[in-house]
Amino acid sequence: MIGCVHSLLVHVPDLDAAAADYAQLFGRSALRFESDPDSGRRSGFFRLANVSLELREPGADARSGEPAGMGQAGLRLALESQGEALDEERRIRAALAARSLRFAWMEREIAMGEKGSAPRGYERIRLAPEDTRGLPIELIHRESPPLEEAAQPRPDHADETVVGLDHLVVLSPAPDDSLRLFRDALGLRLALDRSFEQRGVRLIFFRVGGTTIEIGSRLGPPPQPERGDAFGGLAWRVPNVDAIRARLLGSGFDVSEVRAGHKPGTRVCTVRRPTHGVPTLLIQPADPN
Repeated sequence: MIGCVHSLLVHVPDLDAAAADYAQLFGRSALRFESDPDSGRRSGFFRLANVSLELREPGADARSGEPAGMGQAGLRLALESQGEALDEERRIRAALAARSLRFAWMEREIAMGEKGSAPRGYERIRLAPEDTRGLPIELIHRESPPLEEAAQPRPDHADETVVGLDHLVVLSPAPDDSLRLFRDALGLRLALDRSFEQRGVRLIFFRVGGTTIEIGSRLGPPPQPERGDAFGGLAWRVPNVDAIRARLLGSGFDVSEVRAGHKPGTRVCTVRRPTHGVPTLLIQPADPN
């Protein structure tokens, strides 16, 4: 049912400033800018190898239920489409109900592209927050044209750019409940469930469409299922962490020293500012050789 991670939503106070900062971070310009014809809210999109990032400016959108604060505010999953629209809605509702998931709402949206870009339409399904442990999760389908089919900006220096999303972190005070949400309800593939005693954490990894969703929880405290989950940050995959760190430092970013990652062979650094409220890690994978 779920094909991949479609996009990540980040709320920013100043869209143009945030888009400029993320263009520096990623080493490529934004793919497109859009505006909602009803609310007038603007968004900017970056497309990477396995995910899109949407930066959205503040504005009234009572129906969405989006958090009011800045930073990471949503996870969108691509729903594989089958059949005619009316029959498909019935099928989707039945499939979600069988997995104990309910709609908060479903609607067809048309976003107007800026600077002559074509409009983009898609079906947007918001899952009921009481079924997603409070995480704002949406299902996207019937997107036309898909973001990944748009012309991609070419990076200036490939070894100094972000390639794609390595993993998304979700912090959970009730990991078994989160496990059931992502594995049983959403149907994502469980790749790892392991406790690391020395670090005092339990990590649960799910794989979907070349992306990892990591559930992290502390060992020791009793589960608190009444408390919701929260987004904990984004880890971006890079080919050369030293090269991108040097470029970012030269652009005025606050970046930590490079250090060994928890996974053997990986090398990482933390981007502290400006990330617009999103904890951000750059990770160079282990050399396959």
